[in-house]
Amino acid sequence: MRLLARALLILFAFFSISLCVVAQSAQKAGTGVITGRVMVGDKPAQGVPVVAAPSEAYGPDRKEVARATTDYEGNYRLTGVPVGRYSVSPLAPTMIGPSDPMYGVNGRLVIIGEGETVEKIDFSLTRGGVITGRITDADGKPVIEERLQLNAADNPSIGRLGSYFNPYMYQTDDRGVYRLYGIPPGRYTLSVGISTQDGTVRVGMVTRGYFQRTYYPGETDIKSAGIIEVPEGGEVKDVDLKLGQRSQSFIVTGRVVEADTGRPVSNVLIGYGSYNPTEKRMGGYGFGQSRSDARGQFSLEGIVPGRFAAFIWSEGDQYSEPVPFQVTDADVGGLEIKVRRGATISGIAQLEGASERSVLARLSQLTIVSSVQSNGLGIPENRSATINTDGSFRLAGLSPGRAMFFIGYPQPKDIKLVRVERDGAPQPNGIEVTPGAEITNVRLIFEYGSGSIRGQVRVENGTLPDGARMFVFVQKPGDEPNATPVGYSQVDARGHFFIEGLAAGDYQILVRAMFPPVAGRGRLATAKQSVTVSNGIETEANLTLDLKERTPEGKEQ
Repeated sequence: MRLLARALLILFAFFSISLCVVAQSAQKAGTGVITGRVMVGDKPAQGVPVVAAPSEAYGPDRKEVARATTDYEGNYRLTGVPVGRYSVSPLAPTMIGPSDPMYGVNGRLVIIGEGETVEKIDFSLTRGGVITGRITDADGKPVIEERLQLNAADNPSIGRLGSYFNPYMYQTDDRGVYRLYGIPPGRYTLSVGISTQDGTVRVGMVTRGYFQRTYYPGETDIKSAGIIEVPEGGEVKDVDLKLGQRSQSFIVTGRVVEADTGRPVSNVLIGYGSYNPTEKRMGGYGFGQSRSDARGQFSLEGIVPGRFAAFIWSEGDQYSEPVPFQVTDADVGGLEIKVRRGATISGIAQLEGASERSVLARLSQLTIVSSVQSNGLGIPENRSATINTDGSFRLAGLSPGRAMFFIGYPQPKDIKLVRVERDGAPQPNGIEVTPGAEITNVRLIFEYGSGSIRGQVRVENGTLPDGARMFVFVQKPGDEPNATPVGYSQVDARGHFFIEGLAAGDYQILVRAMFPPVAGRGRLATAKQSVTVSNGIETEANLTLDLKERTPEGKEQ
């Protein structure tokens, strides 16, 4: 027993030391600290989780880097925060707080440096409202797992409201009951179903049949929609909606063939999109789970009435021209999607601004994506290729149009695509692609930079309204005001900004501020400053934005 106890003691000591080492390593990985206070009205909010997550990340990639819980006075302290840009958010689903308007999530943007302590990132929360009710069909039966749409009645430009905390909130349960919570005070319209006027496209698995778009209290015309007034912290009950009979959706069938030979093309994914015959353009793309079979035949199910166009999603070295069709009150058959061999673009990728082998080797780790702006209906098309160790690349299956290039995900912060050349001539507007062309002698020029700019924007002669956004752009001298910047940063809650991955050279910094729609559309005066950046060095730059010099939207000073 003594030997066992001693062994357990040694194991426990080793385990404790290991935990200590891990904890110390985690602390060393990020030494920043963010503090603040969370209030509800004039009272501190105790026990509210507060998290910091990368502001640019979405979905599964959005993982918190620090978490704390408010104390009895509403104070929180986030420690071990690595250098970077973060959205700091109190996790209070029933409350209304500030939102980061750039990334559309709850929270405040904070840019933090190594060893920096950022204080007074405070939050003032208000209690959100609740809307609840029941959705039934024409026979009084509950409508199960049906999506609802809540729109701001007085400001349609806001669009439909979502939930950062619960994406499934806008869906009925097995009783047809829904409960929307954390709703900002205001006036809203509520609707269920699909509008056949929009050329609605459904993505993924779909079932036959649909409900016609119906607005509370039971109108199919938005002009007659009822208004739901939600007070702060209040609950609006019995917002019930009775739908009509489920309408029939339809099946669209056809076959995929080679344009030159007429032979069937198998195992290609079929997509479709809404089609505007007047403007001859497409939008709202979607797809089911339909692939062409051995005879090239395909079937799209659950299609609602409207005008659409079918095509194959970009695969291999082929592309297709979209085939328009219209669904009214019956299934549609006989479509023929013709597949053609796509064009190719090949050439060499070159990295400037670096001589170290380790940096040069990273070029072959990048993915090049070509997005073709079609001369026709505009089928969504992105083709990708890896860069070989000798710098060569080849993109295949391109449809006619104008090919633009960019770095695929994940994009490095210190390597940028700065120029595209063909036969030695710059191609600032992309490369024109003709049917089946083999385009060679293309050079993609990348630039490596380890310089950065950190600074602050001070506002004079007024304050920015709630929801306003400030951005700092970095351009090369002589660039047009609307030219693509070589770097940019949103200005955080303290007026700080940080731009990294800049190559050595001279630049001009521009500051722009955008008003929210409720405050009137327009830009503020652009503050400018020239800076010189060196690799491996952080350059400081402080700018002043004068609110008296506001200019109309779309114009530049």
